[in-house]
This record gives sequence, structure tokens and C-alpha cells, in this order.
Amino acid sequence: MELRIEVDDETAKGAQLVYDVLGIDLETAVKMFLKRTVLEQRLPLSTSVSAFERTGSASDAKLRRSKNVITKAMVEDIWRRFKRHVAEGGSANSIAAEAHGATGMNQGSAFIYLTILDNLVNGKHNTRNMKMADLEFYMDRIREDLDERSYCNAITSLRLSIPYWDKDEFGQFASKVQAYLDSIDGVGR
Repeated sequence: MELRIEVDDETAKGAQLVYDVLGIDLETAVKMFLKRTVLEQRLPLSTSVSAFERTGSASDAKLRRSKNVITKAMVEDIWRRFKRHVAEGGSANSIAAEAHGATGMNQGSAFIYLTILDNLVNGKHNTRNMKMADLEFYMDRIREDLDERSYCNAITSLRLSIPYWDKDEFGQFASKVQAYLDSIDGVGR
């Protein structure tokens, strides 16, 4: 289906500044918005640009991420918060906001990591990815900190996700995940 939307130049340029920082184009952002609407069955407007800061003069303000690297400390913080989420519940959006406040991790990135973790422990396929080192860290944590069922589900999730990740936009991620699965040979089968 082809969709045409008319937007004034100022809005389109302003939105593209934000999306440039996120590494996506306007078309991808609109597709993501529509997919989130279908998934959440509501208008997905709870995200913010609080992870950005304005720089330069008011006339040529540009947005840039205040933190553009996901550090080991951020990854570990997400794990602690996810374990609490498994035990106590809570919304991924509020947990992502807490992680952002505590570590400076981009709130959107924190939400993506939490969603990936939730899909892993529930054996669901993922449509997003993360650094391979972070994925391996989380797989170790799932194996050591959660029950065997969660770990087996995580392996199933990775297997289910490989066909989706086997696209140009994900680079070599699918083959890295397959190599990881081969290295743990037979676990969770």
C-alpha cells in the first residue's frame, strides 16, 4: 500500500533532525509509528526526546544525543531493572525512563533492550537487535540468574529471530547469533 502524507517543510525538517540522530530516515520513522500503533492498539506517543539536548544558537539549533554509546554499566543496569521487572512487574516505558535517569542511556535504547529481554525470556522472536557482546552478556545472565525455562526460551527466541535478522539492514548480526548458538551446541533443544 502506498501512503502519501503532506507535511509542511518546517515540521519535516525538524523531525528529520531528530531521526538523523537516531539513525533513521523519515519514511522508516513513519513505518515504525504505524507498526507501534498496531502493536499497542493506541497512539504510541509516550516517547520523548529527553535524551537529546539543543546546541548552537536558537536559529540553527541542532539535536544530538547526549549519550551515543551504550556502556557496560548501562547494560548491567538494564539487567538489574529487568530482573526486578520479572519479579515485580511494571511498564517497560517507566523502567526505560528510570534507566535513562540513572545512567544517561537513551530512553528509546533502554526500551528496546528491555523489549528484547522480554522477548528472549518468553521465547518470542525479536525484530530489533543490540550489540552482540550485550546479547551474550544477557544470555549468560538469563542462564545464571533466571530459571532453565527462561534460558531455553531465550535460545528459542534467538532461533526464531535469525530469519528476521538475516537482512542487509542488520549486517552480519544473524550470522553472529547463529555462530553463538553453534557455540552453545544443543543447549535448550
